[in-house]
Amino acid sequence: MASIPWSQNASERQQQFAVAIQTLIGEIGRLQTTAGGSSQPKPVLPHLDKFTGDKKELDTWIYTAEAKLHVDGHAIGDLEAQFYYLYSSLSPAVRRTLFAFAQIPGNRTPARLLEKLRINYGEVNQDKKAGLELFALQQKSREPITSFLVRFEEVLYRAKANTWPDQAIINSLMSSLNDEWLGRLRERPDAPDSYSELCAYLRRLDGNNFLGGSTGHSSAAVQDKGEPMEIAVARIQPTGGSSRAGSSSGPSDAQRKRWKKKGACIACGSPSHWSKECPINQGQTRIRYIRATESDGGLEEDGEIYDDDEH
Repeated sequence: MASIPWSQNASERQQQFAVAIQTLIGEIGRLQTTAGGSSQPKPVLPHLDKFTGDKKELDTWIYTAEAKLHVDGHAIGDLEAQFYYLYSSLSPAVRRTLFAFAQIPGNRTPARLLEKLRINYGEVNQDKKAGLELFALQQKSREPITSFLVRFEEVLYRAKANTWPDQAIINSLMSSLNDEWLGRLRERPDAPDSYSELCAYLRRLDGNNFLGGSTGHSSAAVQDKGEPMEIAVARIQPTGGSSRAGSSSGPSDAQRKRWKKKGACIACGSPSHWSKECPINQGQTRIRYIRATESDGGLEEDGEIYDDDEH
């Protein structure tokens, strides 16, 4: 520390002495910090990605920025330092649009910057647009239910419809399902009434390969016992009648193959029973049985006709 030109006045010397003591205390603290390592907290979360001005990315970017400031705000610094951190996380093009805004000292807070970004890059009437998108949303014919639920909930939250009563959300979901999933759900009276439980229920069905799998009703329902599985097909004939395969007006072989692959009854397409228990096959009828193996995935007639009440 440089020498101090002491005053001849006692009162002034006392004041100079007090200042010198404070200076020394500060110097000691600085040296202790240097010797013991910096006490500055270290950031936990990674740096923000650059916001490029894409309106679709704004909400996600702002949420990530708020999380960064919440967790690492002390490591970044005071509010003005946090403002500069966010400003530096914008692409050059976006920074240029906000340069005049940033020159005003009162704007140099993270809250003001995020608000300005929403004004400049936010979707106008976003809630209304998302609501219309929600009503128009439809599950694709071969789209897994798990993938569709992700899409549905993303639009649901953008439309702020997640606050609706459960029944209203369920009605919206049901109207968005494709015919195949809607039909299967209607056949199951045990479907939950709660939206969150219904979503979990649908995911379990998808996980059990009710629609997309290559086995039967569940992982345990169809097991390889070393023998081909006999399945009753709805080639139903009156007792005593005769008919060649495929001559009936029932489902085509291609449709039955699709039902078989999905683990459904190949007489009517229902997932709730096998074809031997199918209501279509009940009564005084004779049914032509077929033999199908997992190796060929096809349907071959075994050439024999059995009475349905014997099987």
